[in-house]
Amino acid sequence: MDFEVFENFFEGVLVIDQKFRVVYANPSAKEILGDKLKIGEGCRGLFSICESCPAKFVKEEGEGVQVYDVETASGRHVCWSMSFVKNAYFVETFRDVSNVVHCIVEAERQRAHKEAILNSIVEAILVVDKEGYVLEHNKTAHRMLCRQEEESLVGKNIKELIELSLEELPPEGERADVYVETPCGKQKASVLVSPMSSGFGYVVSLHPIQEVLSCTIGEENAIVFKSKAMQKVLELAQSVAEYDTNVLIEGETGTGKNLLAKYIHYLSPRRDKPFVKINCSAIPEGLLEAEL
Repeated sequence: MDFEVFENFFEGVLVIDQKFRVVYANPSAKEILGDKLKIGEGCRGLFSICESCPAKFVKEEGEGVQVYDVETASGRHVCWSMSFVKNAYFVETFRDVSNVVHCIVEAERQRAHKEAILNSIVEAILVVDKEGYVLEHNKTAHRMLCRQEEESLVGKNIKELIELSLEELPPEGERADVYVETPCGKQKASVLVSPMSSGFGYVVSLHPIQEVLSCTIGEENAIVFKSKAMQKVLELAQSVAEYDTNVLIEGETGTGKNLLAKYIHYLSPRRDKPFVKINCSAIPEGLLEAEL
């Protein structure tokens, strides 16, 4: 076999006999493999794939194999292939792809960093193209838009997610409050649309706003609240206020138990009667009945 035809190949070429000795290496192979390569010696250890060498398969099946990322003994990354020719030799060809692998690793590192930064932002972030289709999003977007965490929002139009198109959102760079529709209901949000410097889309940030509600108790007091849980408490208070029944209010010091009791009294048929507050813990046990 005339090995001279491989001399000017850009790829590295090794010719291996059936005893797995290197019988030929072209200049590119010598440059890539360096001092680890010895003509006339065994080839084992030159590549990471040697640990699971496919030579037997290649010879018996008559099919070549190719592996994209194989590491050389010197730490370089190559695209490697092996074939069996003329029933005599194994021919290994390989091209240095270290720069490509480095770019892939660097791209993955940057992607991981970008994902970590996106997920550290408390606002819901949607990166959309010019037509409003989602390219990326953070985890907060799942929670605010009431979507399952495993559900990908990529590819969906923003109109489908919040019932508002890009054109219906505030002008670029101007933050404004809007109401968005989600599977969990209508939600007020502070929205900012920022164009990307590349000019192929926008970053839409949405911060949920809890609207402040209040309940007036006479002319002097009011209960001011935001949470839906407190709203349910007040609705329950409204339902029991009209009945002549005992109500037990539990809670830590400073949570507004006394104010809630006043609210129930204010809504009850006895609102025109005095609201009498007694600190039972300050009355000795023997006098409690008489005091009440």
